[in-house]
Amino acid sequence: MIAFKFLTVFGAAALLTSVANAEVLSPGSDNFTEVGKEGPWTIYADANRQSCLIEGLDGAGNVVQMGLTSDHSLGYVGVFTPADVGLANGGTQEITIGVNGHAYSGEVKMREHGLADGYQGGYFLANNPQFVEDMMVGQVLIAFPNDSGQGVEVDLTGSRAAIEAAASCTQSLMAQ
Repeated sequence: MIAFKFLTVFGAAALLTSVANAEVLSPGSDNFTEVGKEGPWTIYADANRQSCLIEGLDGAGNVVQMGLTSDHSLGYVGVFTPADVGLANGGTQEITIGVNGHAYSGEVKMREHGLADGYQGGYFLANNPQFVEDMMVGQVLIAFPNDSGQGVEVDLTGSRAAIEAAASCTQSLMAQ
């Protein structure tokens, strides 16, 4: 856990268009097949949705997933942690995350990740081009700050190459 307060000086930018619903993201219900690795990231494909996503697991057990909504109109980022950050499963919650010196806020659909018991987190729908760029060049994402300004630090090392590989994978699926 690291301090999150420094991000508030940058102000919060819009991150979400609306709360993600299960039909758009369908987390945990689609049949994703591992198709490769890019650095510390695993690339998964779903031929039915004609979409690929990336998933990274860092040394602290934090998980990040990035992909496209089922209609390919928006990107999403899922952040999940084994740390107790006081999140409730289900429903929505206002969350601020920081990437590359910028803060982003919006309502997030909270859920259990399904990797293992005790994970907390949610999915963010991204509609801000700066957010996407920050996810590609940033080295750290800070999520779920508490009242004392502490948050979970998630390693983004290698995310640019992984995002580009997932985009190529998605294009290949769509061309079939």
